[in-house]
Order: sequence, then structure tokens, then C-alpha cells
Amino acid sequence: MVPEHREVVRAKAIKAREERSLYHAVYEIKWPDGSSHWISAYGRGRYDAEGKADRMVGMIAEVTEQVKAQQRIEKLNTELKTALARAINSEERMKLAVTAAQLGTWFLAIASGEFIITSRTKEIYGFHEDEEVSLEQTMAQIIDTHRDEVRMAMEMAIKEGSPYDIEYPIIRLKDGELRWLRAVGRKYSAIANAAVEHFSGTIMDITEPKAEDQRKQDFISIVSHEMRTPITSINGYIQILEAKAKKAGDQINADIAAKARRQVARMTGLVSGFLDMARAGEDKIYLYKNTFNLANMVAYTQAEVLATVTTHQIIFQPCPDVLVKADQEKLEQVLDNFINNAVKMLASWKRCTSELPKKRSLRKS
Repeated sequence: MVPEHREVVRAKAIKAREERSLYHAVYEIKWPDGSSHWISAYGRGRYDAEGKADRMVGMIAEVTEQVKAQQRIEKLNTELKTALARAINSEERMKLAVTAAQLGTWFLAIASGEFIITSRTKEIYGFHEDEEVSLEQTMAQIIDTHRDEVRMAMEMAIKEGSPYDIEYPIIRLKDGELRWLRAVGRKYSAIANAAVEHFSGTIMDITEPKAEDQRKQDFISIVSHEMRTPITSINGYIQILEAKAKKAGDQINADIAAKARRQVARMTGLVSGFLDMARAGEDKIYLYKNTFNLANMVAYTQAEVLATVTTHQIIFQPCPDVLVKADQEKLEQVLDNFINNAVKMLASWKRCTSELPKKRSLRKS
């Protein structure tokens, strides 16, 4: 790992471990041959019976091309803004940067409606290089399900000056192929020293990164599904053994079966965690709902907390039987986090108050 990333990544891992949250970091590494590569890592801590994190399970993926593409876009947009502000002398340099990054550009004069796109933009959409293309023609290539979203984003950028950064699919005109594009732009008030309100920016083809991300999602979904099938069968067998042991009055084997069933439930949670990591980029939280007794969940959390927290007195009020349909694992995690955070805050408060008399005595002396 490149040295300047190490402490940042370490801090993220520690925070995820302490908060029992999802760990995510993007960082640069160097291969033995000296080449630079970028890694995207997701993970989640696993905890022993005492509530201590003893390992982290996760996945990594190389995202060098995506990071470099993002860096090119950011660099290009900076250069584009500078070029438009400084006038014609910087125009050639901007064109060279656009060409090198394989990006297209567009220009829309807000007052007149004049629409200009570069040859690369025409190529991305599948238009011929020598034909005149209107804004409506480019909008027509966007798939119906995304067209209104793109149009609304453009209107918001022009009317309110809000950021314009959007991904959408098109049907390329020349071959009918589905392609994914990313457009980044903004509203400008002038070109050089002339007051010309316009909306302009860059566009790039992101079909391959999108396809790679989809392959990753499909792979994790398939693996998780295939893992769930044998786990479900094992859970069924354990329940049968547990029931038979209880019926026969064999309490020892009944307890062993109950513990095994709990471990199977943890394995199910682990599989679900893999799916959560795969979906982390969607900015969504996925809930796995089932019907359970809230009192039982609180009782289980109470047993876990009292077994791990010995420095403070924690009092649990009786909870009545309440059937709820929710994600039990996530609720358990939230309740556990609330209690542990309260313990940490109280410990910090006690440390602060214990130092007050010392400070006062020093001032008096």
C-alpha cells in the first residue's frame, strides 16, 4: 500500500470494527514491478462470544481503470473551466486533454438554444461525424426509462446551477448497441470576458466498467444463493435433532443442537453480509425481514451484553411479548451499538470528572 493511504485505511478499519459497521476503502498500491494500481475493499468484522472482533471478512476488487477515468474527468473539468475563463489561448490545450482522455464534450447556449458537440460525442452516440445533431436527437437515443431523469437533471443544472453528474443508457444509432454513458457538466455565465450563459461539460462511455460491476454483482448473488441452499438444509436437520433430543429428555444434546442452530444463523448472516457488500455502492440498506418476538431479541441482547460488559451496571427493563416483522440481525446490532456507545460515553465522562479536582488543586497552588 502506498504510505500516504495506510493511516487512512487503518482508521477506517478500526472505526468499522468498533461501530460494527461496513468497512470500505479505496487506496493505491504498488506492484513489485513498480506499477501503480487502485483497490476497492469492502469488509465486515466478525466477533467472538465475548464481543471482540477477531477477524474481518470481505472482498477486494481492482478499480484502477475506474479511478483513472474519474481522475481524468475531474482533471478535464478543471481544465475546461480554466480554459473557458481565460479565453482562446487555452482552447487548444483543452482539446488535446479531451482527445487524450477519449471524452466527448457538448456546448448549449442557454439564450439561443445553439447546441454544439464534438466529433467524439457524435461517435459515442453513433452519429456521423459530418452531420448536424440537435439536442433532441441526442435525447432521443436515451432509453425511455432514463430520458425524463436526464432532462430533469439538465433543467435543474440550468435553472438552479445544481451539479450535473448523471449516468444513463443509450441505444447507439449506428449499430443499435446498448451503451452506458456518464455526463458531467455545469452552467457557466461567461466565455472569456463575454457574458454568455451556457451549459457545457464532458461525456464518456462507461459501458465496460458498468458491465464489470454487473458481473461482480451477479457472481456474488449466485454464490450467496448457492450457499444458502445447503445452509437451509443443515438448519432443518439440526432442528429435527434438537426436537428429538428434547423429546427424549436429552438436555445435553438439545443444548448442543441449539448452539449449532445459532451458528447456522450466524453463517446465514455472513452470506447476507456478502450481498450487503456487493450492494454497498447503491447507497441503499437491504432489510431481510422475518416475524419474531421482540422480547426474545432483547433477552438475547441482554445475555450477550452482560457477558461482555463487566465495567458498568446495565439494567434491562422487562419487555412484553411483541411480534414484529423486521430485520432481526440489524435490530440486534443497533441495540448492541446503543448500549456499547452509552458505556463508552459514561467511561469518558467519568475520566473527565475525575481529572477536575486535580486541575482545581493545581490552580489553587
